[in-house]
Amino acid sequence: MVKRSVWMMLCALLLTACDGQKDPAQAAFAQVQASVDPVAADLEKYAPEQYAELSALIDDMKAKLNAKNYAGALAARTQVMAKLAEVSGAAGKHKNELVMKLTGEWRQLAASIPPLLAQVNSRLTELQNAKRLPADVTQASLQQAKQSMSELAIEWTAAMNAVKRRDTDMAVSKAKEIKQRATDIGASLGLKALT
Repeated sequence: MVKRSVWMMLCALLLTACDGQKDPAQAAFAQVQASVDPVAADLEKYAPEQYAELSALIDDMKAKLNAKNYAGALAARTQVMAKLAEVSGAAGKHKNELVMKLTGEWRQLAASIPPLLAQVNSRLTELQNAKRLPADVTQASLQQAKQSMSELAIEWTAAMNAVKRRDTDMAVSKAKEIKQRATDIGASLGLKALT
């Protein structure tokens, strides 16, 4: 009878101890979420493999919390926060490298696209004022080229605005597309040497 009574008291103490860890464990998980959620997109973009490892640790912590293994969840928090610091460092480094690369690409594109657009527009004006069009250029293709060049001018403005917003990734992507399209239009108008 005494043994059973002692056993019941021990169980009650254990349950109380576990319940006493519930609030700190939930608070620790909330802290993890508050630390990860705002930077998750960048971490996934710039350090995808390490981010997957971090996500697995967070999932494990959540599973322990759901299983009422509060001590395990609290212990997992340390691992998660250490991994978060590691992933943040890797993502930051990769992002800086990418930004430097994109900035270099943008400078080259920003130097070459305006003269290219001017060259193609000059050829358009020349053909519009010509008494006879070359055999491989029709009036319809000339109008299409004019419309396309108007669209490219708008897209070029959008690319420059993207740089101002510090979205160099989008600006470079858009600029490459503009350069290719302008080159194709110029070639269709008989321009051979494009800048």
